[in-house]
Amino acid sequence: MMKWLQSSDLFNDVAELDERTGVWRVRSKSSEGGEIPSEIDGFYSILSGVFCAIYRSNGELVVRIGEAQIKFSDKVEITVCGPPKKRCLSLMVNGIERVKHEYAVNSEPIENDPTPFVEDEDFDFGLFLSNIAHDPNRQARFKREL
Repeated sequence: MMKWLQSSDLFNDVAELDERTGVWRVRSKSSEGGEIPSEIDGFYSILSGVFCAIYRSNGELVVRIGEAQIKFSDKVEITVCGPPKKRCLSLMVNGIERVKHEYAVNSEPIENDPTPFVEDEDFDFGLFLSNIAHDPNRQARFKREL
């Protein structure tokens, strides 16, 4: 099943993801001539060369980091540690590490940014995944409102 994912880094980019095979392709909204659906299933980012995504699938929330594709549950733990230039994203299921990926945050918050609603997770997709994993209310809202 194909999923359409909005880039968390570039508004004009979307990825078409074949959920079954894991094959993805980035496409530009402006160059596709209306072929891209207006409804998206989730978000993605490429963290130091690795495709990472969070999306809805059959009423469930799924996270993909590289080849690993895991449905969210209370047994899934996602953490991020390290300084911004060398982050470590870890995904554990039932206390067993399934994915560990080191990446660098390519953009940084703007010093004295006048937009009060911008948060660190807006610049760090790994942190975004971790924050969703730690908040069941946010997971439910994500499934409902995307």
